[in-house]
This record gives sequence, C-alpha cells and structure tokens, in this order.
Amino acid sequence: MVEKINGNFEISKAPETSYVKPQKAEGKKGPIQFERLSANESKAIEGQIKSNEARIKQLEKEYNKINIPQKPAKPAPDSSKPVTVEFGNTLSGLAEKYHCTVADIEKANPEVKTGTLQAGQKLKMPFVSDKKWAPYAKTLDNINALEHKKYELERKIRNLQFEIARDKRILKAESILGEIQSCRRADTFEERYTIRIDRKTGNLKLKLKEPQKMYTIKSDFHLADGVIREANKDKDGETILKNFERPRSWFLDNVNYDDYTAPAGTELVLPTDACRPKTAWYK
Repeated sequence: MVEKINGNFEISKAPETSYVKPQKAEGKKGPIQFERLSANESKAIEGQIKSNEARIKQLEKEYNKINIPQKPAKPAPDSSKPVTVEFGNTLSGLAEKYHCTVADIEKANPEVKTGTLQAGQKLKMPFVSDKKWAPYAKTLDNINALEHKKYELERKIRNLQFEIARDKRILKAESILGEIQSCRRADTFEERYTIRIDRKTGNLKLKLKEPQKMYTIKSDFHLADGVIREANKDKDGETILKNFERPRSWFLDNVNYDDYTAPAGTELVLPTDACRPKTAWYK
C-alpha cells in the first residue's frame, strides 16, 4: 500500500487481519429431520418389551403345567348285528357310526372290498356298546381340550415374541437414525434419502431423493449381498430391482443388481437387523 509520508511516497505495510472461517447461511438448510421417535415413545416401547417378556414367562409356566395323558387304546367291538347298506354309505362312515374300524368291518365281512358297497347289501356289523364307548370318548375329549389349550398358549407366546422382536427393531432403527443424524456424513444421507421407521415391522423405509445405484445404497448402509433384493419383492415374489435401469454392457448376463440404478422417488425396505450405516468412520 502506497502512502504519502512527510511529502514522500512510501510503501507501508498492510494492516494485519485474522482469518475468519465463512459461516453457513442460517435458515437455508437447517437440521436434518427424520421421522424419529420421541423420548416418551422410546420409553413406552421399552416398557412394553419388559411387560411382554414377563407375560411370556407366565404363559410358559402355564404351558409346562399341562400334562397330556397318552391316548387309550380304542375298545374292541364286543358284538355284531346285521345292517343293510343304504345309498351313500361308505365303510369309513359306517365304522364311525358303530364305533369300530374299517378293518373290523372287512374282517367280519370277507366278501366286502373297499369302495364296493351297494345299496341293499347286507353286512355283519361289529360295534362297540355305548357303555363301553362313553369312557373312551370322554378321555379323548379331555385330551383334545388339553391339546387345544397348549396350542393357544403356544400361539400367544409366538405373538408376544413377534411383538418383542418388532419393538427391538424399532428401537434399533431409532438408534440408526440418531447415528446418521449426528455423524459428519449427515448431509450426504440427507441429500440422497428420506428415511423413516415402519412401525408395523420395525424396518427402515427409504425413499430416494435422486437416482442411486444399488451399490451406493448397499455401501451406505453396509448391507450384505442380496439383502435389498430379498427385502423388496412384488406381490408375485419377484424382486422390484428387475424394473430398474440396467447398465449398458456387452455382458448383460454377468451384470448383477449392484450396478442397477433406481430412479428418484423409489421406496425401498431396508431390514433393520441387517443395517449398519457407514457413519462411524466419518464421525
């Protein structure tokens, strides 16, 4: 800088200035907004998991207390009587009616063969008396009732286990979103995706803001080969990735789905249990 000092022109030093890092304009982008759980929702889900686990223990105790006795042997026919076959009768139907077996009928009537009954035909029908059959039938009814009770308890336990697994996936998905939101690559995720938690399954729902290769998505969320393909199928069981843009290659048969490009607006399911976003390396 040239200044006039005492009538002479001299070069003076420029005033010292300190470097000030440029600041981003406020209000242009703001914090990343994902559809996350509130603190109260997370606590409620954790409480529900503990409640379901306690309920499972209670149901398992009830289940283990049920002892199903061994089925008794079917009583043998104690007498027989003549029966005239009517139209529509079958050997199995007659055996059920007279509390015997098809083998008992065939043994008492050697001339009878399965499927050859005719209306008006005479049979020597073995049967079990009601006095002898009643205790056997009652025992069977009790056994069936106990088996049904055990089945219902198993069903309730399976349903509670499913709910626990789903709720744990929801909490893990919330943790993943928190990790993404706080990492240095958060802007990259924000530019590429809209992410939310599917409350019915506990998986992550991804919506692309711009076209992305499957390899990029797989890399961002550290997914194993085939996870995206298997998790995203249409009603016919075919992967939706087959509808995406294929790369141009002379060897199309050798191109895998990693090279396919999904258009903007595509919605994909990412299994929470398989996700491990690549954020730790960039924190």
